[in-house]
Amino acid sequence: MKNPASQFVKRIKKLANDKNVPFLLQQELIQQSKWAAQGQQIEKIKEILQKHGYSFTKKDRMFLKKRSESEI
Repeated sequence: MKNPASQFVKRIKKLANDKNVPFLLQQELIQQSKWAAQGQQIEKIKEILQKHGYSFTKKDRMFLKKRSESEI
């Protein structure tokens, strides 16, 4: 079974490289993903994502989606 923290980091890095993601969020994700590789910053990254209007889908908590304005 794969390490859930490493899968999380891979998805965070993919999101950080997505051109549709605001620059400031990209920078925060890159910074935090270095620590998340060790499983230390996962909760912190979740807080950062929520602050920028992203949330985890119910289908798979590891995939992210932008929340609609009505949800914020």
